[in-house]
Amino acid sequence: MKLPIITIACLFFLSGCATLFSEKSDKITIETEPSGAEVYLGVEQLGKTPLVHTFDRDTFKHTTLNIKKEGYKTKELRLGRTLDKKALFNIGFILTTAGASSWATDAFSDAMIEYKPKSYFIDLEQNDTAGGNILKKMRSRQRVFTLLNYDSLIIDISRNDGPYLHAYYKINTQKDDYSLFLKKVNNNAHQLLDQKDGLALFY
Repeated sequence: MKLPIITIACLFFLSGCATLFSEKSDKITIETEPSGAEVYLGVEQLGKTPLVHTFDRDTFKHTTLNIKKEGYKTKELRLGRTLDKKALFNIGFILTTAGASSWATDAFSDAMIEYKPKSYFIDLEQNDTAGGNILKKMRSRQRVFTLLNYDSLIIDISRNDGPYLHAYYKINTQKDDYSLFLKKVNNNAHQLLDQKDGLALFY
């Protein structure tokens, strides 16, 4: 009657705790701003963000992903790893031969580590193209000008012309003729005059 109990105990100690009780994979969530970025593992495309993907655990291999979106710099994401807490139970008999066997079993069964954290958020950076930088600077100048001259712009909009509207036109990225610009302002005057501050007017 005692033999089966001893046999079960031996099997337990020779099998790693993590091997017996842990998951063999982890579900990871990856989000980006902007969304719609492609996520690659090597040459394999796993999908587009927001992405939820299940990764098999591997004790001896780090998982590195590449996140790509047209117009943005490629980001490299190395998934974080940590020791599975269940593997810590092996410490209880680590000084024994069975303890060493348990650690080895967990390691080679890929149950010793887990992926952590389980979710990532990545803010993608736009490519530093000359055109992109120029556009960014122009919009920044427009925003500052509108914030500083809100009251005067509102007066010019109500009159459908004036020095501040003309100055805004000069730093405008559009290539419209000034008369066409004024026509657009006039067509949208009601909406523009409803904006309560410079930032709202700019947008």
